[in-house]
Amino acid sequence: MREPLLHFAWLAALLIWLTPRPPDARSIELSPSQIDALTKSFELKSKRPPTDVERAQLINEYLSDEVLKREAISMGLHETDPVVRRRLIQSLDYLAESQGEPAPPTDVELAAELSAHPERYQVPEELDFEQVFLRAGPDLDARVAALEPRLVVQPALAPRGSGGEAQHQPSATPVADLELGDAFLAGRRFVRRSERQVEARFGAPLAKALFEQARLPGNTGKWLGPFESRYGKHWVRVEARHAPRTQRLDEARGALGAAVLEQRRQAAHTDFIRRTAARYRIRVAGESWQLAPSEHAP
Repeated sequence: MREPLLHFAWLAALLIWLTPRPPDARSIELSPSQIDALTKSFELKSKRPPTDVERAQLINEYLSDEVLKREAISMGLHETDPVVRRRLIQSLDYLAESQGEPAPPTDVELAAELSAHPERYQVPEELDFEQVFLRAGPDLDARVAALEPRLVVQPALAPRGSGGEAQHQPSATPVADLELGDAFLAGRRFVRRSERQVEARFGAPLAKALFEQARLPGNTGKWLGPFESRYGKHWVRVEARHAPRTQRLDEARGALGAAVLEQRRQAAHTDFIRRTAARYRIRVAGESWQLAPSEHAP
């Protein structure tokens, strides 16, 4: 009876000896390959190999970080600290979304994105216009009164073409040749400017008033104003209005490509969560729960 028990004991001891042991959480070992990686990282940043002192410092910094990391895990900070938890999630998100080198979006994908979301790729209403400017000063009102009659007698521009373009009538003198007003740093003539662009240059009140008046029938080609800005007074002659439109594929290629790549990242993220969640039994309030990954917010 004792001999079979002895054989069993020897067999159990052998199995225990052959079974791989989990690494000791209190044992930290830095391998030659890890030291080599630290050295190469230093060389990439410093463009030279580390000295012996610097090499020892690199090792000490790595080991210090490793000690703190293991202590944080032993304290359960990865479970209880929301900042640590968020960082772990973000790291895995990044890995999930960056698997492999993404292929450039095809024109078919770009066209599909443009067709599905044309509102995202709109060119706003734009104006072509020229201006006569009087800078602010104590004599501004007198100069306005003297200049306005000279602008009123200028012939209007004659619109032509279905695109809302305009051309000067033979008797209409280009404002650059009139020698009226003061020099303006940004110039006298502006082509294809949106309301936001006009606002950035002249201020919101002028931009709003100009676009409102430009939309009124019969105002294209006429001198409008004076409009007031922080610089002084402006008369504006709208040469052409360009209606809002959807960008062409070649115009929006960059934005379309970014949108397609983002959709791919979202899909990769969702797929990764689904595949990973399949390895877990998930219960909510005691009931089985089928995880439906939400859209990932970067």
